[in-house]
Amino acid sequence: MKSKNQQPTVIILGDSRANQLYPGFINNKNFENETFLSIGTCDFSSITGSDVIGSPCYGEKILKQRRFIDGIIEKSNSIKWAIVNLSDDMNKPSPQYIESLIQRIGFLEKIICKLLFLHLIHALDLILRLVFQRF
Repeated sequence: MKSKNQQPTVIILGDSRANQLYPGFINNKNFENETFLSIGTCDFSSITGSDVIGSPCYGEKILKQRRFIDGIIEKSNSIKWAIVNLSDDMNKPSPQYIESLIQRIGFLEKIICKLLFLHLIHALDLILRLVFQRF
């Protein structure tokens, strides 16, 4: 989903719950000058696909999704923010998940200026007020 017919300045990444963040951001007057691109399909840093046949993250699909998203980010020179919704895997992360997360963060840091990670969607309003009051 894209909020305007312009190059995106903010990308929202994560699983399908990341898409739930999109309406809040595009309807917030503090972000009226931003163009949001929301791609919520698979976990941001998961290294294994879903076991559910038909899932957009089933098997090798997760790697195809990652390459597709990475291509968008690499080709864009307009994205300045990445908002990443972390999955429930963060409740008890495996060493492999942590390593993958570090790699994904490194990839984004090379290309995008600012990163915001969200894990507690229920605290989104509070987090937004605290973080963006400073800018």
